[in-house]
Amino acid sequence: MLTRKQALQRFRADLQMQDLSTHTRQSYINHVKEFLEFCNRPIEKVDEMDIRQFLGTLIVEKKLSEKTVKAAYAAIRIFFTVTLKRPIKR
Repeated sequence: MLTRKQALQRFRADLQMQDLSTHTRQSYINHVKEFLEFCNRPIEKVDEMDIRQFLGTLIVEKKLSEKTVKAAYAAIRIFFTVTLKRPIKR
C-alpha cells in the first residue's frame, strides 16, 4: 500500500523525467496534492469518479480558468498513468 507521501515522492521523481519547466512541475505537484486531499481516502481506492468530482469542483465552486483545470487534469493523468501505473478510462 502506497502512502500519500510516498506517492508524491514518486510523482516528483516521475516529473523530473518529463520535459517540463520547474514552474510546471511545481504546479502539477500542487494540483495532485490538492486532488489527494479532496479525495481523502487511500490512493488505491481513488478512481475516475474522484477525478470528475474534483475537476467539477474546480470549475463550479472555485471558478478556475479552463487553462488551470486542464493543467490539473494533465497533472492527475500523469500521476495515474505514470506514477500509479493505472490507466484512466474516458
